Amino acid sequence: MVTSDHTRPLPSKLTLPYILKELHQGNPSTEITILVATGLHHAPTPEEMIAKFGADVVEQENFVIHKADDYSTLVHLEDLPSGAPFWVNRLAVEADLLIAEGFIEPHFFAGYSGGRKSIMPGISGRDTILVNHSADFIDHPNTQSGIIGGNIFNNDMEDAAGQAGLRFILNVTLDEHKNIIGAFAGHPIEP
Repeated sequence: MVTSDHTRPLPSKLTLPYILKELHQGNPSTEITILVATGLHHAPTPEEMIAKFGADVVEQENFVIHKADDYSTLVHLEDLPSGAPFWVNRLAVEADLLIAEGFIEPHFFAGYSGGRKSIMPGISGRDTILVNHSADFIDHPNTQSGIIGGNIFNNDMEDAAGQAGLRFILNVTLDEHKNIIGAFAGHPIEP
């Protein structure tokens, strides 16, 4: 399972227990690894982990912090539609079932945030992220808030999610106080 790091307002302390309960009820012997999508952010401290996920979840579950510069933990897949080399965390690709959680809000160049961003840039390698987040990409006319069609960031993110094998997402929307006001679950791209 891929989840957002401490820099994102996704209220994982609320959402993650529901997902974990469902997974454990479906298969009590399932082995779950929670991969924290840091992108190029610093690894969360123990205090940030507890604040984000809750002490019980941090103590009971297997968390792995993604490291974009540790290529021994990454695998190279097909280049993304933009031509960016696609390096992604090996744990995601090798999972029997890859799911993610995220939150939806307008994003100034990806159109909208959401679960597909947990794969790219969330658990991608530095080389992938730097190409995809370059000035040339940001300057593209379709890389704007609210635009998905023809958006080269979105195209790369959707392709990366497909290549990594992302099968299910839980996305939430938040109000101005970071309270959940909507939840959407299902296929990461198809309606």
